[in-house]
Amino acid sequence: MAIAWLAKHTTLSATLILIVVLHVCFFPFIWGDKTLLASSRGDVPSIMPNGAWYGGSQGPTIFRGNDMGASGWLLEPDASLIRYEYFHEGHLPLWNPYQSFGAPLAANMQSQPFQPLFFLYSLFPGPRTYNVFILARFLLTGLCTYLYLRLFLGFAPSIAGGIGCMLSGYYILFFNMPHLSVDMLVPAVFLATERLLREQTTRNAIVSAAVTFLCIVGGMPESAFLALAFGGAYFLFRIAADGQMRAASITHLKYFFFVQGMGLMLAAFLLAPFFEYMKVSFDTHQPVNLGGVIPGLQHDAFGLSLFTYLMPGGYHDLRGFMGVVQVLLAVVALVGLRRERVTFFFAASAFVLVLKRYGVPVINWIGYLPFCRFVLFPKYEEALLAFSMAVLCGYGVHFILTGRGSHRRLVAAAPSCVKWWPAALIILMTGEMAGNYIYPVYYVLTRSAGDEANPYRGAPYIDYLKSRIGAHERVFGRQGILHPGWAGSFQIDDPRGLDAMYYRKYLDFVRFFLREEIPAEARGDLVNRFAGMRWSACDSPLKTRLLQLSSVRFFLSRDPYGAAAERVQEIFQQNQGRPIEIRTFTMGGETKAVLYEHPPYERLPFRIAITPASREFSFDVAMQPAVYDGSMPVCGAGVQFRLEVRDSAGRIRQVYERYIDPKHNPAERRWIAASVDLSEYLGQTVELLFTTLPGPTGDTCAAWAGWGDPHFNGDERSAAPFDLVYDRGVKIYEYRETLPRAALFTNLEVVADEAAVLARLGSPSLDIFTTAVVSSAGLAGLQHAERARAATIVSYNSQEVIIDAVTERPALLVLTDTDYPGWNVYVDGGRSRAVTANYLFRGVPMTAGRHLVRFAYEPASFRAGAAVSGLALLCLLGFGAWRRRS
Repeated sequence: MAIAWLAKHTTLSATLILIVVLHVCFFPFIWGDKTLLASSRGDVPSIMPNGAWYGGSQGPTIFRGNDMGASGWLLEPDASLIRYEYFHEGHLPLWNPYQSFGAPLAANMQSQPFQPLFFLYSLFPGPRTYNVFILARFLLTGLCTYLYLRLFLGFAPSIAGGIGCMLSGYYILFFNMPHLSVDMLVPAVFLATERLLREQTTRNAIVSAAVTFLCIVGGMPESAFLALAFGGAYFLFRIAADGQMRAASITHLKYFFFVQGMGLMLAAFLLAPFFEYMKVSFDTHQPVNLGGVIPGLQHDAFGLSLFTYLMPGGYHDLRGFMGVVQVLLAVVALVGLRRERVTFFFAASAFVLVLKRYGVPVINWIGYLPFCRFVLFPKYEEALLAFSMAVLCGYGVHFILTGRGSHRRLVAAAPSCVKWWPAALIILMTGEMAGNYIYPVYYVLTRSAGDEANPYRGAPYIDYLKSRIGAHERVFGRQGILHPGWAGSFQIDDPRGLDAMYYRKYLDFVRFFLREEIPAEARGDLVNRFAGMRWSACDSPLKTRLLQLSSVRFFLSRDPYGAAAERVQEIFQQNQGRPIEIRTFTMGGETKAVLYEHPPYERLPFRIAITPASREFSFDVAMQPAVYDGSMPVCGAGVQFRLEVRDSAGRIRQVYERYIDPKHNPAERRWIAASVDLSEYLGQTVELLFTTLPGPTGDTCAAWAGWGDPHFNGDERSAAPFDLVYDRGVKIYEYRETLPRAALFTNLEVVADEAAVLARLGSPSLDIFTTAVVSSAGLAGLQHAERARAATIVSYNSQEVIIDAVTERPALLVLTDTDYPGWNVYVDGGRSRAVTANYLFRGVPMTAGRHLVRFAYEPASFRAGAAVSGLALLCLLGFGAWRRRS
C-alpha cells in the first residue's frame, strides 16, 4: 500500500528519493557530528587563525571547494549579526556598524538578510543548522529541476535530471558560497516560466513574480541577472517554437513583462539601496577598478580543464563537472532534437556556454553587452550549464526507457520507479557523481570539523574584550584573529573590512595610510580589501596614525608585538619594487621586525651618511622558526648572510659573513647578534649591501632568511605605545594614544578639498589629538588649540547613535563612523547640518553648552524602494482580486 500511495503522490516520492541521495552523500553531516561550516575548519580564519576556538577543529589537507574562505568571512558571520539586529535591536538589518567604520549591510546583497532560507538559518546559527541550510539549497535545486522536467517527461527521467542538477560539480564546488542562494533558483525560473506559458492563472503569475523576487534577494546580482536573462531567452524560444503559443504571443508577452516587473518592484526596497551603494563603492567587477579590464570578457584558457566536466580530479581550473554517465545521457538526448524542440534549446545553450567559458571569438563578445560587462562568466554561467545538462540528461533517460526514436507511450511514473532498468540507471549516475568527487574529497582526503567546533560560541578573549570595551572603542586583530566580519558577530567594533563591495572613501582612506605596504603589482589585501593579515609588527608613523584616527583601543596578536623598527622601514622604502618584505620572527619569546630576503639575493643597497651617531651598525640574523620547529614539513640546508660596504669611491669591502643552518644545528635556533664598525667611513655617504645566499649545497628550499632589527648606535629605541593586558591563547595589547570614538574638537582646520584633507592628515606637523580637518565650504575654522575631549555615547546600535556632548565653547563633534549617504544628524531634537571630518567621519558643529546629538540612519533609497515594493504588493493583490471576480 505504501508503494502504491507513493506512486500516486509522485512529488513526495521524488522529494524522498532526493533526500535519500543527499543521505548517501552527506550522511555524517545529517546524522553524525560533522559540520560543513567553513569557519570551524582549520584552514579558514574566523575566531582564531585556524577556525573556531572550541572543539579542536582539524583542518583538511585540501580545500573541498573553489573558495572555502568566502562563506567564513562573508555569509557565516553575518548570520549572527543579522539575528542580533532583527531580534535584539528590532531593526531591519540595513547597516553593519561593526565593520569598516560602518558599512551597508542589506545593500551589499551578499549578506542576503531577506532570503528565506538564510533568514531561517540566522534564527539559530550554528554548525548543525548550517548543514541544514546548505543541504536545503541542494534539495530545492533538485526538486525544482524534477518539477520542471515532470511537465514534459515521466517520473524516472525527471528524477534523474533532478539528481544530475543537484549533484552537479558547480553546486558541490561552490556549496558554501552566497551566490548559491540564487543559483539554486535557476530551475525554479524555468519551472515558473513554463507554467505561466501553459496557463496564465493567478497562481502561476504570482509564483513567477515571487521567483524573480527571490532571485534578487538571494544576494548575487550577477547570478540573478544570468538566471533571469536565461529564463527570458527560454520564454522567447518557446513562443517561437510552438505554433499555439506563437498565435497568442501578445498575451504571453503581456503576462511575462507584468510578472517580471512585479518581481523587480517587489525587490525595489533592496535594489534601490544597492544601486546607491554601487555609485559610491569600489568593487572588482567594475571595469574602472580593474584598470579598464572588462570582467565580462574574461575567460579560461582552453586545455585539459575541458575534461573536468567528465572527471573532476587531476586538473586545474575546476569549475564544474557532470560525470561520464550524465554527459553520455545528454548525448543520447541529442537524437531527439527534431522531435523534442526543448532539447534543442538546452543543447544549444550548453554549447554556447562552454564556448563562452573558453573565450571563443564572437561568442565571447557577449561580455560587451550592458550588464554582461560586470559578470565573470567562467564562474557564474556554470549554474546555467549544470541545469542545461541535467535537462538533457533527463531526456536521455527518457529516450532510453521509451526506445530511441520510438513512438511508444511514455512508461507510467509509478511503474518506472520499481522496474530495475530505470532504477539501475539512476543508481549508476548517483554513484558516479558521488564517487568521483564527494567521496574522495569529503571522506578520504579531508577531515571534517565536529559540531563542538562552533565559532558562534566565541572565545575567552572575546569575553575579556566585551568586559573592557566601555566607550565603543575599536579592536584590531592581526594574523587571522577575529577575522573581519566576526567582530560584528559579538557586537565588537573593528576598522577592518572584508566584503565584495566597499564604500570607496573607506578604501581610499585605508590605502592612504597603508600605501607603503601596497605591493608593487597593485594586488593584495591593501588594494581591494583590508583583512589585517599582513600587518607587520614594524609600525610606521602612518600606520600609527591610522590606528589613532580609528579609535583602536585593543590590538590582538598571536605573537608578541614588538616595538617599531624605523631602520627596517627606511631600508624597505629605499628599495621599493624589489622582491623584499618586512616580516616578524619570534624566537625565545622575543619578536623582532626583519628585512626578509629569500636567497639568492645579492647586494640589496641601503644608503646612509656615516656620522658619529651611525658609526656602529648592529643587527641579528635568523631563519624563520617554521623551518625547524615542525609546524610544517620543509626542506632546506641553511642560509649564508653577507654584509658589504660600498664607499663613496665605489669600492666594496666585506664586513660580515655568517652561515647558519638551524634545521640541522639546534644551537642556531635563536637570534644571532652581530655588529660592524663603520668608523673608517666617517663623513662619507656609503651603501650597505645585504646579501643572502644558499648554503654549501646550493639548496634554496625554505631558505626563509631575515636581517633582524637593524639599527645604529645613535638610534633612539622607543618603547611600544601599548601595554600587554591579556595573554591566554591570544595576546591583547591596550593602545595608549587613540582618539575617542566621539570627540569634541575646538581647533578646526579648513582645507580646499577632500584630497587636501587626506594629505593634511598624513602630515607629521598635524596634531590629530587637537585638530580636526574638514573641507566643508562655509564652515568657519575654530582656533582654540586644546586636546579633543570625549563626548559620552549614551546608546549605540546599528541605526541610531545618541551622544551627550558638553562643550564650553564652539566645537566640532566627530564620531569616527563613515559619513555614508543616509545618515542624518539631530541636535536637541532638531535637524542639524552634518559635515565630513577627517575625510571619512561624521561631524556636526556644536555651540557652547550641553547638547543631545542623535545620528540616525534614514536612507532615502530604502524608503523609496520600500514604497515601490508596497505598490507592487498592492498591484498583485489587486490583480488577484480582479482575476477572482473575472
